[in-house]
Amino acid sequence: VMGLTDATPLICAWANDSGYDCIFAEQLDSFLEPGDVVIAISGSGNSPNIVHALKTAREMGLGTVGFGGRDGGKMKALCDHILIAPTDSMEMLEDLHLVYFHDLVCAMRPALAQMAGVEACSCTC
Repeated sequence: VMGLTDATPLICAWANDSGYDCIFAEQLDSFLEPGDVVIAISGSGNSPNIVHALKTAREMGLGTVGFGGRDGGKMKALCDHILIAPTDSMEMLEDLHLVYFHDLVCAMRPALAQMAGVEACSCTC
């Protein structure tokens, strides 16, 4: 797992050289390979850097999962799977994304534990 927003100096350098709409797409091109999955998060679904990254992911043959808001925006057509928080309220949208992420982690926990050869924690989600 790699967070493309974690390296602020890298983002600033790419933005300076190529523009902010390329900050994620260029990282995908540099670090990912076919078979990898990209998870994109956008409240509007129309953020140029997210849309550009998803287009790049498609061109690279990467899987795409989106967490969007409102009607999904432009990213909706670029995601293999998308969870949309159907509201115009950014606050409610962000809260729904947190619920979606929590549910996703709970669903994945047993499979990840099995892959790691350990017992899944017994906490309930």
